[in-house]
Amino acid sequence: HMTVVEVRSVNHRYFEVNFKASRTFASLEPLIREAVRARFDRGKFDVSVTISGEASASQKAQVNLAIAERYISGLNSLKEKFGLSGEITLESLTRIREIFFAEENGILEDISFENIRQALEDALGNLEEMRRKEGKVLFEDISSRIDEADNLVKEIKEKVPATVLSLIHI
Repeated sequence: HMTVVEVRSVNHRYFEVNFKASRTFASLEPLIREAVRARFDRGKFDVSVTISGEASASQKAQVNLAIAERYISGLNSLKEKFGLSGEITLESLTRIREIFFAEENGILEDISFENIRQALEDALGNLEEMRRKEGKVLFEDISSRIDEADNLVKEIKEKVPATVLSLIHI
């Protein structure tokens, strides 16, 4: 199997990690959060973990009919109470994650934090490098704007005395 870890980030005042993975990996969330915290002090991070290949092929698709019934009943109640139009379709139900899920057949139970650590470290390292490059570009842009502002201030200072003198001689 192949483990794929994707990390996305945006600048944020605080530190926040959103973890997206199958229920199998829920116990790994604190360890993944710590790994991100070890490299970054602030920012909003979306971390997703997926397994492909043999492991994902072992999953059996399941439908939670009880939850589907509750959603359909709830949606019909909303339609009736508020006079809403529209039909509840299979397509609209497939958007509700709780209804459809993959049942694990034992293979994924063997996957631990150690199994995904390298993929996570690679993803975090790539993110660090990207942030470093973006920071350098921003630094250069801000520096050039400061230099441009300094030059404009010098020009203004040079022109002010001549302008003031011409007004006095009038």
